[in-house]
Amino acid sequence: MPNYQRACTPSGAIFLILVTFNRRLIFAEPDNVKRLRQAATAVKAEMPLR
Repeated sequence: MPNYQRACTPSGAIFLILVTFNRRLIFAEPDNVKRLRQAATAVKAEMPLR
């Protein structure tokens, strides 16, 4: 598994380019955007930047 790293930029924004299977528009649904935000929040809580 790759060892991805997050850059520590106070008040910085992130930009993701996601390509889904068969290019389905899963993030056109507000509930799926909410799930992605919740997942990102959970990862940041579990593995905070040092």
